[in-house]
Amino acid sequence: MANDDRRPYVYFKTQTIEDRAATNAAGVAMYKDLDFIFIVPHGSEGKTELSEVYSDWLDKIKRQLGPVRAAGADMSTPFMMESRFPREWVDMIEKGYAAWKKGEELPVEGTALKQWAVLPPAMLANCIANHILTIEQLANASDEAINPIGMGIRMYRNRAQDWVKLNKEGDANKMALEINTLREDKARMEGAIADMRKQMEALSARIPATEPQRTLEQHEASKTLHAKKAA
Repeated sequence: MANDDRRPYVYFKTQTIEDRAATNAAGVAMYKDLDFIFIVPHGSEGKTELSEVYSDWLDKIKRQLGPVRAAGADMSTPFMMESRFPREWVDMIEKGYAAWKKGEELPVEGTALKQWAVLPPAMLANCIANHILTIEQLANASDEAINPIGMGIRMYRNRAQDWVKLNKEGDANKMALEINTLREDKARMEGAIADMRKQMEALSARIPATEPQRTLEQHEASKTLHAKKAA
């Protein structure tokens, strides 16, 4: 089984290019639309991106499935190495392409970060923008990969690592981790609200009363005094 944590990030685009055969035949520039695959290798942190016509890439990569010869070897050399694209990866890419052609969201292998209620919305968006789409990918992401995402992401990477570890040990442990995480988040939020309330009370105590406030307070005091005398 291939290690899906190291599977490259892949997306597709339709691009308009010149159809040289049609141009030569017609004598004027002719164009055609072709579907391209874009591949961002794992660990490149988005700095390397490869692109190729999808049908050409798929034909080429399918000829390399299974054991292959080392680069530069002749036909007498035994098959000694595996293709850089395992069959499971190619299957997932084909499914992703089929979904893209239907206008659907590309499927991900693993547990989608969108289903993990732990990440704040802005941090989730930053993860997706940096091609980190699953909890498993976040758990295995390098420091360089997560640096652009923002402050606090290392804490969430640690939680993702705990999630992956406990997920392997069983659903009961995973549920316990999620419950503890939610309790911790709730406690932090309640503490932040309490601190904010104290700050507002302290600030309010330092602000002098305005003239309308004094008038209202004197009026209320007068009403109380008259009530006591009437009693």
